[in-house]
Amino acid sequence: PIPSVLAKRIVRPFADNIFFPNILKKLNADLVVNFDNLALKTEIRQVHIVGNSYMNKSCNDFNFLSALEKWIVCFRRFLFYQRSKFVDKFIFQTEAMANAFPDKIKEKGFVIIPNFHEDKESKEIHFKKEEGYKYLLYVSYFYPHKNFDIFLPLAGLVKKKKLKVKFLVSFQGAGGVKLYDNFKRLGLDDIVINLGNLSAGNIKYLYNHVDAIFFPSYLESFSRILADAYYHNLPLIVADADYSRGLFGDFAYYFDSNDHYDAYRSIREFVENGGEVFTSKYYLLKDKFLSNDEIEGLWKKFLDEEIRKIKEK
Repeated sequence: PIPSVLAKRIVRPFADNIFFPNILKKLNADLVVNFDNLALKTEIRQVHIVGNSYMNKSCNDFNFLSALEKWIVCFRRFLFYQRSKFVDKFIFQTEAMANAFPDKIKEKGFVIIPNFHEDKESKEIHFKKEEGYKYLLYVSYFYPHKNFDIFLPLAGLVKKKKLKVKFLVSFQGAGGVKLYDNFKRLGLDDIVINLGNLSAGNIKYLYNHVDAIFFPSYLESFSRILADAYYHNLPLIVADADYSRGLFGDFAYYFDSNDHYDAYRSIREFVENGGEVFTSKYYLLKDKFLSNDEIEGLWKKFLDEEIRKIKEK
């Protein structure tokens, strides 16, 4: 793992050009398994596990970012492709993610679907549940691509139309608190209920007490929340994107992540039609969500092949 001090942008050029090459030389390594967003500059055989969902998109897709954030992401994307020549094998988290890359990246790819599902003990969290309402859960860290901004106009529309829906969210950090102040100011905090920081046990408890998962994120590599929707048999109301279609196919309520009116339409369809129309077919998705044993088998197959190639050198 990269020490946090070396991951800082101002120090990273030193780390990439001096620190890491010296470390690898001392270790006399045969294989580099890289979990970082950028490949290392090394002639040693390198496996790069791609977890950054920005890397397979065009800079034109990042209009939800500020000008500075967009410049930083696009520059990192440039570095990702520039350093791809140092990578012998990429590991992607889904087929959809792999297919979004150009051929020169994809042809060096191997898909290993992660299994983020953990059977944590349920830990109660109190919130007042009103009879007759559908409760939709969105749990996420407060990142720009998570699309928290859709909630303000969406909550206003839900209240105006008197749709019996409430959102349970986890607005965290300074940005989350600042955003939620707007809901309080506009009298929408009864529609969007902020539960704050949640433990894994809290989240499991909520899975057993909500009606659906609402997931408006612009882009993802592979989200634990989507996996949990499958494992807990919860209906999914989700942004129409490659990451969601690649996992759930036709078995979800989809909407345009840039359009709160379309999100409202999708939620209303769920309220009117229920979730079982899709959850009853989740068994058809079993190849998308592998067991721990199946995932370990894929890793063993992959690493055995890497070891064979190293021995052949």
